[in-house]
Amino acid sequence: MSWLRWGSNGRAAIRWTLVHDRTVRLPTWLRPTSLYRNYTTSSAPARPPLAVYVHWPYCESKCTYCDFNKYVDPAVDHERMSQALETELATSLAPERGRQVRSVYFGGGTPSLARPATLARVLEVVRRYCQLPTGKDGESVEVTLEANPTSLEVAKLRDFQAIGINRLSLGVQALDDRALSTLLGRNHSAADALRALGQAQRWFPNRTTFDLIYGRPGQTLNEWRQELRTALACTETTPHVSLYELTWKRGTPLYRDLEAGRYRRPDPDLLSDMYETTVAICAEHGLQQYEVSNFARIIPSQAHSAFGSKGPVPPILELPEILCSLPSQSLHNSAYWRGLDYIGVGPGAHGRITDSVTGVRRRTYRIPHPPAWQAQCETDGHGLRRTVDLGPRETLEELFMFSLRMREGLPETRFHRHTAAEAGVAGGIRQFVNGEQLELLLASGHLEWVEAPFVDDVGHCTSGSLRRWQELPTSMVLRPTTKGLPVIDSIIPRLIA
Repeated sequence: MSWLRWGSNGRAAIRWTLVHDRTVRLPTWLRPTSLYRNYTTSSAPARPPLAVYVHWPYCESKCTYCDFNKYVDPAVDHERMSQALETELATSLAPERGRQVRSVYFGGGTPSLARPATLARVLEVVRRYCQLPTGKDGESVEVTLEANPTSLEVAKLRDFQAIGINRLSLGVQALDDRALSTLLGRNHSAADALRALGQAQRWFPNRTTFDLIYGRPGQTLNEWRQELRTALACTETTPHVSLYELTWKRGTPLYRDLEAGRYRRPDPDLLSDMYETTVAICAEHGLQQYEVSNFARIIPSQAHSAFGSKGPVPPILELPEILCSLPSQSLHNSAYWRGLDYIGVGPGAHGRITDSVTGVRRRTYRIPHPPAWQAQCETDGHGLRRTVDLGPRETLEELFMFSLRMREGLPETRFHRHTAAEAGVAGGIRQFVNGEQLELLLASGHLEWVEAPFVDDVGHCTSGSLRRWQELPTSMVLRPTTKGLPVIDSIIPRLIA
């Protein structure tokens, strides 16, 4: 086995090496190194954990609003897909050998249409190369599968649970049959969705999440209020929900209908009312907003396990400054928002990885078309289409854009860890942002700059390794208020212009 690292040369030259016990072709910016074995020693500095995203591109049908990389193919070659995913993942994880993986996410497409054996083989590759939390320290690896509420997929839930899937994300999207079939192009009914949620909670107790979309054409505030309350009433133990405003994406059938005048965008004031209603109803049901569109529940048994406490949940766990520590939140999505590395494999998958030697961050892009991606995996060991190096300032701007979507905000400690000195902003967050705009936003109550406890992503500060919540470190934190969070997308450009 040859050890590899991310290099800085993105040209198309080739190097041969051994990965996963066979010879594959790799770009020259993957260079041999002996440094990776150092990360398995106790003396090495801790590296933030890694997330893994696996893209399954196939669906039974295409939804009208979706612009993801997806295909309808009634004759999927499951064995070829399995082998290609295994090969590409092994190639990608070889440079990260020994690194901790805290989350694996099977997305799509519709990954629940894959055979459970395929996902089992992918998980085995992760185990072969990386360390997976086992739960003995209060945290186990999060393995999420996206699924649709159809009878075919629900029937396979037990098999997925048996091979290591421990969290299910159901694409409910709506509880209105007309909206599901006519507007969104979904192939399930509201009754199917409610039945699927019941089955999901049976096989994945306290580890189920679901999506709903509001702001649909013609939808009234009262209709959305009733729809959300119906969903939450049927899922009182569901620890997490994602509630999105409908996005009109260019190139989709729904957008073409909008341009043709068949639909009209909802009034902005109505959308604002729907957002406020969403937050309020979720709070009534014990679901706290930790990101613009994501809500998590404190489940006492999970909180006690993660933080080593007994009796009632400590009041501090309900404070916004440590919403990041909610055991019910999505570890995988939080990795994106907190600026952690993630490897993306499969047709069209994106990734973001940091060179452990040079510190250069690199975005990776896979070939989108499945047959072309499979062919390159078979000849080169990977389906990479291109990579893009991120400069220090680009890295920090990306960190700002994602971190400020979370109520926990951006701790100064995390900011400094992401190449702040190299970007010429050694003075910290206040030096990096537009100072005049920052003061205006602080004065208007859209942002706050406070010293607060936070859950970090390295060393002893991860949520799983904490034995007592009192051990949380503190840092100066820039974070949105409840007033600022709904308009954060307009605030960020003012700060980093």
